[in-house]
Amino acid sequence: MDKLVKLLCLLLMLPTTWAGESSDLFTADRGPQALNHARDNLSSQQIDQFVLGRSFYSKPWVEAPAATRARDGLGPLFNANSCVACHRRNAGGNRVDSTGKVHRSLVIRLNGDPVYGDQLAINAIHGVPFEARVGARIESSEYRYDDGSLIGLIRPHFYLDSLNYGQLHSQTRLSARRAPALVGLGLVERIPARQILEFADPQDRDRDGISGKPNRVQSRQWNRKTLGRFGWKASKPSIIEQTAQALIDDMGLTSPWFPRENCSAAQTQCRDAYRSPVPDVPQHRLQAIAFYLQQLKAPRARSRPAGRALFDQIGCSDCHRSGYRLDDGVQVDPYSDYLLHDMGPALADHSQVGADEPREWRTAPLWGIGLAKTLNPAAGYLHDGRAATLEEAILWHDGEAEKSRRNFAQLDAVSRARLIDFLEAL
Repeated sequence: MDKLVKLLCLLLMLPTTWAGESSDLFTADRGPQALNHARDNLSSQQIDQFVLGRSFYSKPWVEAPAATRARDGLGPLFNANSCVACHRRNAGGNRVDSTGKVHRSLVIRLNGDPVYGDQLAINAIHGVPFEARVGARIESSEYRYDDGSLIGLIRPHFYLDSLNYGQLHSQTRLSARRAPALVGLGLVERIPARQILEFADPQDRDRDGISGKPNRVQSRQWNRKTLGRFGWKASKPSIIEQTAQALIDDMGLTSPWFPRENCSAAQTQCRDAYRSPVPDVPQHRLQAIAFYLQQLKAPRARSRPAGRALFDQIGCSDCHRSGYRLDDGVQVDPYSDYLLHDMGPALADHSQVGADEPREWRTAPLWGIGLAKTLNPAAGYLHDGRAATLEEAILWHDGEAEKSRRNFAQLDAVSRARLIDFLEAL
């Protein structure tokens, strides 16, 4: 494709900035394409790389062998046939609705089942049985604020049926993981580790009730242990490693880092299915997808100073931190400390995948969270999509966040609304 045509493709994604916005890293767009803008100052070669990565990220993959050799290799077991199937407009996945319907943007993680592995596959290629179907039983409850007003909450209890490879092991546990929004990933990767580690306090030596534990993980990219900062458990240290893991887990696409198909010894049809002698996603395409994600602009927040004061006052900013400085002096405000925190028993991750303790979660970044419903009207919040609103998400906070949640509950209705308005502006 001619480079001029590629450049035109980028420009037609809608203007990357609004009037007065000139940053190469941020956009003031608050519309449906807010998370799709490329940085302004890409070279011609970088534009080629960006467009290539966006293509493999956006377009559906097909079963191999196929005439479309550049994007075949789907499965044999998979959940979706493209990245955008779960990250439409680069947004987060759906909530679990009151009927218990589970969208494919929410996957079920397992704690190493001997037959079903680490993640359940709800789809498969022709001739291979899928693994299972997912549903949720809904437990409803009410939360009473200090002023007496009530709000309804739901808690999904996930279950499997149509298990095509026999029953799960008796010790297997399920954990739902909703696809997160892809906001400012390239900037997160550039935050100096020392700034994140500055807030770590695993033993809670200052006795403020907040520990904050870094998740040090083995990096395939650097062949050493390093700080994890991506994923619900901060289990991946870089965008390219998170991408490679998602390709094999969600679409069954092999790469140089994950060269083996996701079939267990008991899944005969899966093991006997056609497999390419080379990776489905060779290294240069894997790098292109990661490059695409690295070069997307982050959304610029609208100003809500009164709500921000409340956010600080009730303790939200103790974990949802902003004000990082990149090595080039640029300030980024992701509203996360990228550390693991105990979030209480109600949010416990029973699969124990990705962190030492099932109650520990990486502080969810909040930048762009005000765009969630604009980008995906069915958007959910929290790792399992149980919360349909930001208010519900706050009320599920417990453990190290219990004090902040109680402080929120003690606010009057007007102040609570102002705090939510601040979050909606991010």
